[in-house]
Amino acid sequence: MRLRKKKVCGVTIVILLIITILFLSSVASSYEPFENKIIKETRERFLTKDIPETYIFHSPELPVRQIKVTTNINSGWTSVQVELLNKTSQSVDAPPEVYFMNFNIWIGSDDFAVRNIQEATIWFKVNNTWLTDHGVSANDVSLMQWSGSTWHFLETKKVDVDKNFTYFEAKTTSFTSFVIAGRGFEQHPVTIKESIPGTPARGMAPSSAPSSFNFLGLMAIIGALATVIAAKIAASRRQKEK
Repeated sequence: MRLRKKKVCGVTIVILLIITILFLSSVASSYEPFENKIIKETRERFLTKDIPETYIFHSPELPVRQIKVTTNINSGWTSVQVELLNKTSQSVDAPPEVYFMNFNIWIGSDDFAVRNIQEATIWFKVNNTWLTDHGVSANDVSLMQWSGSTWHFLETKKVDVDKNFTYFEAKTTSFTSFVIAGRGFEQHPVTIKESIPGTPARGMAPSSAPSSFNFLGLMAIIGALATVIAAKIAASRRQKEK
């Protein structure tokens, strides 16, 4: 009977460890230096092979509003993180076009975004004031993506407009560094302060963003694992005392 209890405890610990590892492997990781980040927001969705899922972002500072992802695998709960940057990421070259904003998108573990995305659609917005001030037509706006050695234009189209913003969608099959750019105009980097009113300027502390990253879930797993281990240790001590 005691041997059976030990086996059950051992199996339980192994299962909890596997769950913890799988949970951590679905968390989006970033290598961007902290000082180049203005704000970030992380969302989670349960991803199933061939079924599109939409991540909705609520931080008003972020240009990205939604991201729809279709994967090649059943990856379960998977997080997507969007980071708004002060300037172009240090790991890429400067974009060749006039640009509105720089941001990164990360999903899951390191190689998830390269190997497992079947299709993704990114919905983003551009301030109408910026378009007017820089003489950029909405038809000239494109989302550019860093491919590892160069920037390339994604298929981008205008989908809506209101008094403050023009809205676009672009399609990709991976997530890396992105730039919202206007084609055919002289290079003119724009600070975040110029882009969206109320956004922190360089050197200021980033504002907090709502996040659905499941820290409580992770803590619950760790807590359960710690409880099982503690119970096993206590039972072992009682047996020794007998």
